[in-house]
Amino acid sequence: MAMAIGVYQSVMGFLMVFGANWFTKKFFRKERCSNMNAARLGKKRGEQLSQVLMGLILILFAFCCLFPMYLVLINSFATEASILKNGYQLIPEQFSLEAYKSIFYAGSPL
Repeated sequence: MAMAIGVYQSVMGFLMVFGANWFTKKFFRKERCSNMNAARLGKKRGEQLSQVLMGLILILFAFCCLFPMYLVLINSFATEASILKNGYQLIPEQFSLEAYKSIFYAGSPL
């Protein structure tokens, strides 16, 4: 189950980054002109607004990619009883290294 969640998160992260990259290239490409005319100067404020909007969208995508990894990492230090009782939490009530001890010392799957 945990492996399936990890694969799902990896695929979703890749799709979000790929989508953000495509969106940026498609709609916000820079024009490389040496001379700036009056029409170009009039669009400057709109371009700034679009860059701020794109920055906010990319921050949201980054959060969507990094938050699941944080949640899995921080809950890997929680006790099994705490996860069964309270579910996944941003900050677990009890910290434990039992999962890592069983992986490194026992060598058997959980």
